[in-house]
Amino acid sequence: MVVFRQTAVSNNYNKTIVNKRLISLVLFILSVLTPGCEQQSEYIMAIMNNSSDTINVYFTGNSAYVNGTESVIALPNKETVYYTDSGWTIKDKNMECDPHISYDEVSVVTSSERTFLKNIWDKEEWTCETGKNNSYWKMIFKIEESDFE
Repeated sequence: MVVFRQTAVSNNYNKTIVNKRLISLVLFILSVLTPGCEQQSEYIMAIMNNSSDTINVYFTGNSAYVNGTESVIALPNKETVYYTDSGWTIKDKNMECDPHISYDEVSVVTSSERTFLKNIWDKEEWTCETGKNNSYWKMIFKIEESDFE
């Protein structure tokens, strides 16, 4: 008759194998159950009206980011946010600042008889700012008194 005697060395070996398998199983389950942790950013488009006029912006078509808004009323000396959304973080802080507004799909009307000189569809007229780690991306169209004739 053969008698097997378990030694302390074989016990430790078996525990090591079990521990490695358990750790592997736990890591696998966590990787399957844990959704991706990609950072999200908030995207904002706003009109900063630093003039004494009320500005009405009318959008037609669907090229602009407007969340279904057909018009925006920018009151004097106030910032009007007309688009917000969240999505994947932009990795490049030098991303082009482009509101994607087509010149033939927007019109601007002022509350006075003055002529508004700036083109809201011109991406060069917009400024962009972003937060630390691109936590937000804000595009701003600024209106000043000097933008009227």
